[in-house]
Amino acid sequence: MEHDLVSISPINGRYRREVQELSDYFSEFALMRERVFVEIEYLIFLSKLLNLDLKAIKKRQ
Repeated sequence: MEHDLVSISPINGRYRREVQELSDYFSEFALMRERVFVEIEYLIFLSKLLNLDLKAIKKRQ
């Protein structure tokens, strides 16, 4: 049995073979992966906009 995070909906049961490739794009895991990507890109954008040195911030912790 696959993990629920890669399921796209109840259709995964009966039609799993037909929709298996879609789980890379429409599963809960795919949504979380893309959210993290967007958050990281946003952080990079803000650091450049505000001239922040993220490496220096990390070293202070």
